[in-house]
Amino acid sequence: MKCLALGMALVLAMALNAEDSAPLFLPPADVQPVADAPCLICHGAGKTTAEDRGVRSSTTGKTVFIVTCRTCKGAGHHVRRLSPAERIERQRTQRQQFDREQLAAGHVPLAGAYTERSATDELSPEAFAHLAQRCPKPCKTCLGLGIEPCRKCKGTGQITERERDEDGEIVETEVNCPTCHGTATQPCRRCDGSRLAPLCKKCGGTGVVMGKAKNDLPAQLERCRSCKGEGRK
Repeated sequence: MKCLALGMALVLAMALNAEDSAPLFLPPADVQPVADAPCLICHGAGKTTAEDRGVRSSTTGKTVFIVTCRTCKGAGHHVRRLSPAERIERQRTQRQQFDREQLAAGHVPLAGAYTERSATDELSPEAFAHLAQRCPKPCKTCLGLGIEPCRKCKGTGQITERERDEDGEIVETEVNCPTCHGTATQPCRRCDGSRLAPLCKKCGGTGVVMGKAKNDLPAQLERCRSCKGEGRK
C-alpha cells in the first residue's frame, strides 16, 4: 500500500515538474481606457481650418485659413480616453499581431497563450488542464476586455433629452446616458463582463473527463475532446 501511494506521488510530482518546464508565452497586457490616440478635431493632421468673416473674398465671400490645431497643439495626437469601439479595435489589432508573431516562431496555441510544439506532449491530462488555466481563453466578442459599447447611447456616453421651455419651445440638452452613466460602456453580452470564453459544458471547465475502460485497462482521466483540454471554448 505504501509503495502504491509512493508511486502515485512520484507520478504527480513528475507531472507537475513537466508542467513547470513547459514555457508559456503570454499575450500583451489589455489596452487601457486612456491612451495616445489621433486628435478628434484635426483627425491626426495637426492642422484645422478657420474662417475670418471680417475679411471677404470676391469668390467665396469668406476667407479660410489653415491654422495649427489648438486641441493637440499641432501634434496630430494626444492622450485621451478611447471610445469603446476604439479600445476593442486596438485590442483586436494587438492580439492579431501577437498571434502572427507566435505562429511565425513555430509555437502552438494553448488556451489564451502559446507554448512550444513539444512542450505539452508528456503532460498528463490534469497537468495540461492546469497549465491551460494559467491563461484562460478570452471571450471572442470583447477579446478579454469584458466591455462593449453601450447600446442605448451607441458608445458615446451621452443622450439628447428634449423638453419644452416656458415659451413652449423645444430645448435639447446633452445628459449622461442612464444606462451606462456616462461611461459609454456596458458589460459584454457574451461573457457578461467576465472577460473569458464560456466554460466547456462537457467537462464543466475542468479540461478533463473520465474515459472508457479499454480491454484490461481501467477507466482513466483524459483530455476533454470538446475543448481540447483547455476548459473553455
